[in-house]
Amino acid sequence: MFNGVRYGAAILGCLFVIVLAQGVGGAVYQVQHLIEPAYRILPRPEPYVDRATLQRNWPSGLGESRDRATLVAYMTHIPETGAEVEGPTSTRGPAVELPLPTLLAQADVAKGERVAAKCKSCHTLEQGGRNGQGPNLWNVVGRPRAQHPGFDYSDGLRQLGGEWSYDSLFEYLKNPKGYVEGSAMNFVLRKAEDRANLLVYLRTLSDSPVPLPQPVTAQQ
Repeated sequence: MFNGVRYGAAILGCLFVIVLAQGVGGAVYQVQHLIEPAYRILPRPEPYVDRATLQRNWPSGLGESRDRATLVAYMTHIPETGAEVEGPTSTRGPAVELPLPTLLAQADVAKGERVAAKCKSCHTLEQGGRNGQGPNLWNVVGRPRAQHPGFDYSDGLRQLGGEWSYDSLFEYLKNPKGYVEGSAMNFVLRKAEDRANLLVYLRTLSDSPVPLPQPVTAQQ
């Protein structure tokens, strides 16, 4: 009888301690409930897109040159999310583009050759190469426009006349469809450095390279 009372008192004592602990804990710690789930509140991270990796890994089964050209054009317009983002307090103004003769003088032929690898989806580069989605690019600097044998040029390019100078190629590569109405070329090079590098490389694809324009100095 006495042991039963002791056991009962021990059980009641444990229950009392548990209830007391719950009361004290509820007073000290307040559980905060989100109004909305966290996945709705936190901003979604932007995916990083590496255009060079995409190009290296594009499907080898793209046999049609127009399909490859479409893919290159798509990759060109992918935003470079890996670039540095300036804060709201930045006072840096828009980049000033250097004159073309200066850009060409500073250009790198090796880098231009890497840029030209993108052109190979539509053009051949070697002397006597066949035409593809675009005409062969051997000796293109200084060549009359829309005159390469065997290629069917757009009406806008045929009507343009003249020849492909460094200046005209530099502007054309920036926005082909804006430079020539009806141009079938979708590939664009927005960075001036990329265009300059490509031009100094294309200059080497000739038996008689066209001289580069000389930068204007302060004395001149």
